Amino acid sequence: MSRIALLLSLFCMGMTIGCASQAGPSPFNRGYIASLKTMQPNLVSPPVEPIRDGGRASDYLALGLTFYNGNQKLEAVEAFNKALATGDLNNQGRALAYWHLFLSYRDENASSHGADALSSFVTVASLLMQQAQDGVDGEDLLEHVKVFIERFDLRDRLLLAEVTLEAIWAHKDSQYGRTPTRPVLLPGARAQRLFLHVFKPCAAATQESANVRFSRAAYMIHDRSVDEATVECPDESSAKSFYFSAK
Repeated sequence: MSRIALLLSLFCMGMTIGCASQAGPSPFNRGYIASLKTMQPNLVSPPVEPIRDGGRASDYLALGLTFYNGNQKLEAVEAFNKALATGDLNNQGRALAYWHLFLSYRDENASSHGADALSSFVTVASLLMQQAQDGVDGEDLLEHVKVFIERFDLRDRLLLAEVTLEAIWAHKDSQYGRTPTRPVLLPGARAQRLFLHVFKPCAAATQESANVRFSRAAYMIHDRSVDEATVECPDESSAKSFYFSAK
């Protein structure tokens, strides 16, 4: 059974949604980050019926994934929005829809809409993580949530989404993350290195060969510890500094 057939077979009336994925290398190297950006590679899909009103949330969501994997991103956006508009998706379905809605908007260069979708994904994904941690739901429902978290690599996608939102803001605000008094709110070397990968402070051709040095607790600002990352781009004479702190 193909991966897309397997995925679509997971949809049912109760919207217990999983997403098959292969185990990958430890995040976050380049290949692993790239694997998180799409749930599966773009596939050549057979023609699908046009999107009609009055459908079920599960049908719209499955249709959106089919459009997405067929590289029909505008049609995918319409289908995902219709699925969300029904109000009938559970949190797993909403996470799946918002993630692919973000990717579809990004691929169509609609960054502002993509940021909204990504922010919504962060909210829903955080709820799922909290739901699994609290363990207050019924055993069957909790097991479905845990399976979804594992198969959709939700922890890593959530981190990538949070980092991407911070990077989007840093691109809009030239002071954000560039001074110790306005640090990027991401704790830990893993998230901070991922931010630099997403933000891309060096030219594309030299990004991967940039020299990055971290100074932990380089500053204390209003009782907040601030880390400093110094980035030396091969084609630039002066280094760039970025500052990070816990939320």
